[in-house]
Amino acid sequence: MLPIEDIVVPAPVCLLSPRAVQLWIALRRFCNSSLKCWVKHKTLAEALPGWSEREIRRSRQKLLAAGFLKMAAKFGGKAG
Repeated sequence: MLPIEDIVVPAPVCLLSPRAVQLWIALRRFCNSSLKCWVKHKTLAEALPGWSEREIRRSRQKLLAAGFLKMAAKFGGKAG
């Protein structure tokens, strides 16, 4: 996992809701060197104390709608 000190948040991401920014940072911490990650909602909820899986889905939708996140199926399975 990438240390939080090494993460630079692009200015446009900061225009989103505070929760969406927090989720973006959490997702970035789980990304590989190609900026891809396959982290479960449960793992994100553990990394974001006080967050429910529903809050994660809601903030994920904001990131998707703003174009700061893309989802793709892994190994032909369901994306999520």
